[in-house]
Amino acid sequence: MSFKRYQCSTCSHIYDEAVGDPIFGVAPGTRFDDLPDEWFCSVCGDPRESFEFIGLSEHTHALGERSNDQEGDPIVVVGAGIGGWYIAEQLRQMGAKNPITIVTKDDGDYYYKPHLSVSVSSKSRADLIIAKGPDRAQLLNVDLRARTQVLGLDRQKKRLLTDKGKVEYTKLVLATGAVPLRLYERRIQQHIHQLNDLDHYESLGELLNSGSKRVMILGAGLIGCELGDHLARAGHEVAINDRAPYLLSAVVSEGVSTYARDRYVQNGVAFLLGTTMNDVTKEDTGLQIQFEDGGTLERDVVISAIGLKPNVELASRAGLDVGRGIKVDNSMQTSDPDIYAIGDCAEHNGQVFSFVDPINRQAAVIVDQLCGEGEQRFEPRAPIVLVKSRFCPIKSVPPERSRRADSTLRRVHSSDQGVVEEWWSDDGQLLGYSACGDFAESYEPAPHQGDRAKLTAPVGATI
Repeated sequence: MSFKRYQCSTCSHIYDEAVGDPIFGVAPGTRFDDLPDEWFCSVCGDPRESFEFIGLSEHTHALGERSNDQEGDPIVVVGAGIGGWYIAEQLRQMGAKNPITIVTKDDGDYYYKPHLSVSVSSKSRADLIIAKGPDRAQLLNVDLRARTQVLGLDRQKKRLLTDKGKVEYTKLVLATGAVPLRLYERRIQQHIHQLNDLDHYESLGELLNSGSKRVMILGAGLIGCELGDHLARAGHEVAINDRAPYLLSAVVSEGVSTYARDRYVQNGVAFLLGTTMNDVTKEDTGLQIQFEDGGTLERDVVISAIGLKPNVELASRAGLDVGRGIKVDNSMQTSDPDIYAIGDCAEHNGQVFSFVDPINRQAAVIVDQLCGEGEQRFEPRAPIVLVKSRFCPIKSVPPERSRRADSTLRRVHSSDQGVVEEWWSDDGQLLGYSACGDFAESYEPAPHQGDRAKLTAPVGATI
């Protein structure tokens, strides 16, 4: 008997008919067409219509029914974000009966973090929560230690030291995430709002929903642009500042960036690029902002979207190898073979991965190490970057920075409806592409340079 696999187009979560869905109590062997009407993606909350058939399952028979009887070595996860919960879900999906404990400093409520930047003026905290922490823990038969601060890690005795007692483990997964960068002294930082968790989301939402505001967003990357689009459409006066000379500089081509900026400007968003904020003072009329190039601006609210710093403090104090993040190998093991790391706290071959797709694939590797054959390995691949913007949607698959510098950028299409550009190597290999506007959702590049030759032209040309 063959089973099928379906993938969510929003977050890449896979429903495998052979393994079912423990979050909804869907038994292994349940066909996608037989899922209950109320079923939705357990990772991002999107409806079943977001799922597409992607092929047959690797399992030829349905996995056995799961039991609430726990047996085996205890597995402990630090962090209840996407990575932490996904590890627990996949372990149960694969039939693991080990005791699983999740330790988190917050309530453990599950939400899809990418929704923060596109919902803060339209949805409440409760609207964003897909499942309350205790409810999700009960469904997965997980011991949730919410509002628990981890004070230390004793690797020799294999236990966490927390403000609520000791937690012993046989295998430990660090999903400690990342914290917002703080580039300014305390005098300035006190005027800057963050948007990295539900607590930030709730306080910022209350402020923005009290009336139209003049908003300055620091950072013209993915989060900054999505947030700017969302807030401008909600009636706020938005300006976006970035040190880079063009927006989304790390993930899109310059031509796509220019088109997107023009669309944003047409919809009332201002940009201050090529400079950076260096001072903020509070006056009776608002926040007086000064920039490095001598410019000034008055705003009511300043929001930081300038990036995140991997949270490596616990790992570092425990003596694990750290760099930008917690260093892991291809099996997601740290320098301690009984400890794994996942998500934007983990560093693999010098890279930190913060998008949902690589986090899901890292989780699959760790689960295979914990209860499978231990043969899966994490393989980095170019991320598909989707900028959720009504002003100018963007889909980009950028090459690695090292290869991007030596590539040739070719414009495939340019019109009032959008721009498409591709990066090519000297030997005719497609390295990546950027598409925006009406082409963002539908564009797919040709695999060979010869197939595209009659459509390509140097950057700046219009076809």
